[in-house]
Amino acid sequence: MKIFRKLFSVLALLTPLAYPNISSAHEVYVLDPETIRLLENLPPVSLFDIFYANISSTLIWAGLIGFVIISVFLISISATLENTFDGYLVKLKKFAPFIARITVGLAFITCGYNSALFGPEIPFDSLFGSFAFLAQGAFVTLGFAMIFGIFTRITGLIGLVFFAYGIYKYGLYMLTYLNYLAEFFVLILVGGHKFQITDEKPIWWKIPQTLDYLASRYGEFAFLILRIGFGVGLIYSAVYAKILHNQLALAVVNNFNLVEVFGLAPEFIVFGAASVEILLGVFFILGVEVRFNAIVIIVFLSLSLLYFGESVWPHIILIGIPMAFFCYGYDKYSLEGYFFKKGNREPIF
Repeated sequence: MKIFRKLFSVLALLTPLAYPNISSAHEVYVLDPETIRLLENLPPVSLFDIFYANISSTLIWAGLIGFVIISVFLISISATLENTFDGYLVKLKKFAPFIARITVGLAFITCGYNSALFGPEIPFDSLFGSFAFLAQGAFVTLGFAMIFGIFTRITGLIGLVFFAYGIYKYGLYMLTYLNYLAEFFVLILVGGHKFQITDEKPIWWKIPQTLDYLASRYGEFAFLILRIGFGVGLIYSAVYAKILHNQLALAVVNNFNLVEVFGLAPEFIVFGAASVEILLGVFFILGVEVRFNAIVIIVFLSLSLLYFGESVWPHIILIGIPMAFFCYGYDKYSLEGYFFKKGNREPIF
């Protein structure tokens, strides 16, 4: 645990230093590149100014959100509801690693099809040059291997290599896609789980044996890593596009008439969205109301995709991972799992 705490601390310290020249967060997918470049150079609107201009609205919405959080928590730890639903929820746990594997596999296939690494702003041409076509084939092949459980731990290791290359080319910008990095560790530590084609143990190759050792030693940390990776990714995207460069988010609010939809000032909409995303990220990291957070992410991301008409493929990873969290529930390193998990009984949300 000390190793993971130190790792997370380093990432937390490095995140504010990551000011890439290309934008992160899904908001920018609906803006054209020229607009993005222009808005990135504009000074952000101060969060303190937004807060002081909307103190009453902030307090009202904070109170409503706090009420929802407390209500969900009390419902979740109700012994009656736990006895009623936990029998069904426990049966879902075995599907969580499978869903995580399917998710990253589909994401890899669509990355290959769209010739981009994890998002449209990182085209294969800029990464691999004349070998971009080969990279497309490699990603599609790896994606199918992940889905069908063919040497799953090896595919996770190859995914780490691609991610490391992305860091070499784009530096700390790759924190945007920390959820992919976490998924690769899940593949390595969990493997094909219950639904796989190969057993990954050819005696003539030492790498699978080494990965098997890592899985047996550290496999219990798989969903802890996934929670931290997903949570940090949410926080980073919110901080970058809604705080450090919130002119990007303001442009989306104004261009898509979100003021009429919500009946609130555009700056307050951006401030509220940033606060909620950061809160969700923190809750995922800590392991608080995991299933409820997963439902919130899936619902609002689906509505966002429908409303903005965005491409679905960059968001596959953001939809699939919460589905895996909903099925898995609480690991023993989550706060609610640590304090409220008793045998097969755990908080329902």
